[in-house]
Amino acid sequence: MIVDGEQLPSCNNAIVIPSFNIQKKLTSGENLIKFIPSDKDNNFSCLMGMISGVIKVTDNLDLITAESAAADVEEVPYESIYGPDLSIFLAEVLVKIALVENKKQSIEILGVQLELNPLIVVAEKGKELQIKFDAANGYAILLDNNIAGVIEIVDDINNVDVESIRNKYIPSN
Repeated sequence: MIVDGEQLPSCNNAIVIPSFNIQKKLTSGENLIKFIPSDKDNNFSCLMGMISGVIKVTDNLDLITAESAAADVEEVPYESIYGPDLSIFLAEVLVKIALVENKKQSIEILGVQLELNPLIVVAEKGKELQIKFDAANGYAILLDNNIAGVIEIVDDINNVDVESIRNKYIPSN
């Protein structure tokens, strides 16, 4: 696959293909990414999953049209923006250090697809920490498949039904 790196600000300066454990930093010009397609479709994205797509796999290109390929995209199972192997990521992608100014520190955490970016925040002990979540969806933090915390994003904070939110994450028996 050849990616033409014309404009590379922020998170789109790298491409991630989780099913192939690929994370490649992009440079200006042509970037060659080599892999052997499997027998299934494969998701790809920028580092934060904000720009994403699907690599369609077929035995016969003549049988694929833009319409038929687009119709199948919703059926592709969700893959983590980080993929199955976190060890392929650069530390600066996974870990962010809080910005310290005037004895206070702050960090912005992005909600990307169903995940948080960065995964790890480093803050200094004894200083106030302000965390800003920039998210379009709700996010659950799990520990051994049990909810450790939830960030629910709503359209109108004044019309929240807390019982329906509770039932969304913790259904009653």
